[in-house]
Amino acid sequence: MEPFDLQRIFLGDTSWMLVLEIIFRVLVMYVFTVILLRLTGSRGIGQLSALDIVIIIALGSAVGDPMFYPNVPLMHGMIVITIIVVLQRGLGLLLVRKNKVEAILEGVPLTIVENGRLNLKSIEEATLSLEDVFMKLRHQGIEHLGQVKIAYLEHDGYFSVFEFKPDSVLPGLPIVPPRDVRQPTIMKQGQFPSEASHFACLACGETVIAGQNKPLPACPHCNNKEWTRVNQLK
Repeated sequence: MEPFDLQRIFLGDTSWMLVLEIIFRVLVMYVFTVILLRLTGSRGIGQLSALDIVIIIALGSAVGDPMFYPNVPLMHGMIVITIIVVLQRGLGLLLVRKNKVEAILEGVPLTIVENGRLNLKSIEEATLSLEDVFMKLRHQGIEHLGQVKIAYLEHDGYFSVFEFKPDSVLPGLPIVPPRDVRQPTIMKQGQFPSEASHFACLACGETVIAGQNKPLPACPHCNNKEWTRVNQLK
């Protein structure tokens, strides 16, 4: 075997005629798939649901094999792609007409924040970390949880955030990124703050009032024992 044989490296035992056939197969499958997707009115990448992603994976295999493998007839791939697209179109129409089917296939929005407090059960169900939640809220211009009246995690992965009006904002847990110089100071259950203040639970955002004569309790919502001062009382 001759070292650095460019024909062996790039083509192997493939003839130039087979390379031309592969190019022809790619063109046929590409044009056929684009036409089908245009006919179904497929949505943009930013609106993909879990169902759409499954369709894309299935299409990828069905389109790729006939493009590359000479022993896979083009017609077989075209039949598979047509069935996949028809199924996708049929499920799309079913989702529009049947809410229960939509809930099963695509899920329902989850309440992540309500009245300035995290819904830890929903966050666990969505397999999100607290930093994931805070990052998405920061993208919406939120600085602390007290600004949030309610926030939903939609089935497409985006957050829908409804804020309190400026005069109704509550004391809330800061959501600054890790290692930010404004990271909150941690206080623990049983400590007596030097001044009466609002404190936010570092786990769920629940707020309480504590002061010189009132120690910090365990969080009444999640039983967490760590707090941070969020607003000094006047």
